[in-house]
Amino acid sequence: MKRTALALTLILALSVSIMAGMQTLEVAKANFLPAPVVAIYSPFGLYTNTSVPLSVVVRVLHGSPEIVRVLYSLDGKSNVTLTNLTRTDNVWFDPNKRGSEFYVTSVLENLAEGNHALNVYSQDAAGKEMSSSAEFTIDTHYKILEIVILSPQNKTYSATEVPLTFTCNKQIWSADYILEGESGHMSLSGNTTLTGLMNGTHTITVRVLAEGGGASQTVYFTIAQETEPQPEPFPTLLVVAVSVVVVAVVVVGVSVLVYFKKRKPKPES
Repeated sequence: MKRTALALTLILALSVSIMAGMQTLEVAKANFLPAPVVAIYSPFGLYTNTSVPLSVVVRVLHGSPEIVRVLYSLDGKSNVTLTNLTRTDNVWFDPNKRGSEFYVTSVLENLAEGNHALNVYSQDAAGKEMSSSAEFTIDTHYKILEIVILSPQNKTYSATEVPLTFTCNKQIWSADYILEGESGHMSLSGNTTLTGLMNGTHTITVRVLAEGGGASQTVYFTIAQETEPQPEPFPTLLVVAVSVVVVAVVVVGVSVLVYFKKRKPKPES
């Protein structure tokens, strides 16, 4: 009896907890909306040229004052007003709860080498202001990691051995390759030679891990080795036949000589 009462108590407590959790979840879901914010989509990270795109979006809730101005300041300089402001109305999670997004784009030009700090501000019709910031770098001397397979190339080879040579524009930490038909990757310490290649199409991928990340390249090539022609069988029957004819001619010749010797006339007395 006590066990039954204890079990019922546990079940009731668990049910209450589940219902409370569901209710809390529903309340949280009902109240969740993206907060008003200024988001900088670009620039960010590293750029290798002196002109970079500027893309900003301002999100506000339905019924909020209109966004009338978006400005930016680069590296602490004077504010610059962006002009091409575009508005889009969106539905967020619930048809009864709406918001608006204001987009603006531009280009930051003639940027100096090095790190930059960008601050963006939005102003609405009521004078309320929001802001956001981002950092990015200009390095026109930065080389994107690149690997180039020099051999094999995308062509047909007539030999079963093909050199594997490649170059990389940065210091290589490790390298490997995988050849179609082989299991796993083969480590590389430098250029090598692919041996024992069968006739047909092959795929080779070379991967490198180097300063700046990883890179790979894949090449397709074909092996079409010509087989050496087999020598024709020596005409044994013909040799035998010729030999028989020669023997026959010799025998006939000897017989004729013997015959004429026997028929040689005797000298007159």
